[in-house]
Amino acid sequence: MDSLDIPVKFNKALLAFDYEQLKKVDKKKCLRANLLGLIGCIPYLGSAITEGIASVISYRDAALFRKMFVFLYDLKETTPEEREKFANEIEKSANDSAGNVVCDMIERLDNINKADILANFVRARINGEIDIAQFFRLSAAIERIPYPDFNFLKRFEEEDYIEGGVTETLYASGALILATIDADGNTYTLSALGQKILKYGLLYDDVRVDAKNATSIPTIGMEDIDKIIDSKNDDKAMFDLDVNRGK
Repeated sequence: MDSLDIPVKFNKALLAFDYEQLKKVDKKKCLRANLLGLIGCIPYLGSAITEGIASVISYRDAALFRKMFVFLYDLKETTPEEREKFANEIEKSANDSAGNVVCDMIERLDNINKADILANFVRARINGEIDIAQFFRLSAAIERIPYPDFNFLKRFEEEDYIEGGVTETLYASGALILATIDADGNTYTLSALGQKILKYGLLYDDVRVDAKNATSIPTIGMEDIDKIIDSKNDDKAMFDLDVNRGK
């Protein structure tokens, strides 16, 4: 199958009426060894992929098809009408076919478990819990977060700082905002985007998504800046200094 045909077939699979076959398989068995058998359950896309390519499928292709399978599997309880409405919104917002847009999103995911999170965002949009613009922003955010760092995200419901680059990475993704600027060390908390990742992507029911967090900024003088630099001789010192200077 020509790689250019994949988004077209995926679009048909997204809108397919019959997801009954997906309901009969175990997503946890989605390993490369039995990948072709599982993909064969996907309407339209499955037969196109499995015809004549079993011996030549590359690792990259296998990784993409695994993520596609997981994504579509997680949508098995949605209706064709709901998926069609979602696809139409994607096409209108992105000015491109839903197959192209969603395929690109899935391909950029660096961990198969992120396909679960992406599908959760689709269901949240279908259920009216987020709008289509938020869907795009959330999808972009999870691309930038290393999968293990999702385990730390809930800690930032309260103001916190986690060493080792976790805070900086989550902050750069848009999931955190600066909570307190302080010469002794800044703290961070969930942004509105981070709240939605927790609630609609990671499915934490107890997360508030209407909280409006703000940054507490005390007066920062040269003595405070000197204290930051003197007390921290590492990358975090420069990170804190740039934040304090508004960069």
